[in-house]
Amino acid sequence: MQQMAAQTGRFDLILDTVGAPHALEPYLGALAIDGTLCLVGIRLSRGA
Repeated sequence: MQQMAAQTGRFDLILDTVGAPHALEPYLGALAIDGTLCLVGIRLSRGA
């Protein structure tokens, strides 16, 4: 978490491709003002 804290407000765009439940707070903190967090991960069903 310390590494993410060092990136506070640094990114204009974060492309999140994780297809599993995860915390978004560290990513939101790394976004610059008016930055964009794009979530594109595909979650597979449990039966797959």
